Amino acid sequence: ELFGDREWSVFTGAATGEEGGAASGGVRLPSLAEAEHQAAFSALAAALPALMQSLSLDNAEWQHWSKAGRGADLPRVVPAAVTPFQRLLVVQALRPERLQPTCTEFVCRTLDVASLSPLSASLPGIHADSRAAQPILMITTAGAAPDQELEDLAARAMPQRYKALPMGGQSTDTALTLL
Repeated sequence: ELFGDREWSVFTGAATGEEGGAASGGVRLPSLAEAEHQAAFSALAAALPALMQSLSLDNAEWQHWSKAGRGADLPRVVPAAVTPFQRLLVVQALRPERLQPTCTEFVCRTLDVASLSPLSASLPGIHADSRAAQPILMITTAGAAPDQELEDLAARAMPQRYKALPMGGQSTDTALTLL
């Protein structure tokens, strides 16, 4: 429901401009984009030709957008029917340096959250700010897993109910039993 046909392939780089055959061979990169973006633009044009036609890339508003700051929204000439994910794909093809904030905005709108960053960086603070029905996703770097801090918090908040299970291997049955 969030992604149309072929959109995820374009986003992940699995779609190429070559797939469109002759239709994509003559795709001309608009002047607002840098030459190094030709491959990404061709892939988008080949995979989603109707989207590309609807964008009116020859409109002067696109030139203004291309020169605007990092957080600039797409021009008003973009039709309302263009989905939020398609807008993200356009940014990826034309201004990839703006992709990270565009992805963050897409995820926040999709999840209906104000920010992807927790209000508090401590586990007790995160716990206090959360609701039971709201999952908490922790993305950590190697060696920075909060295992001990999480175990200590669980021991204080709900003694005897904390269970830990390393992921991987054949732990599916054990995980289901613990749930």
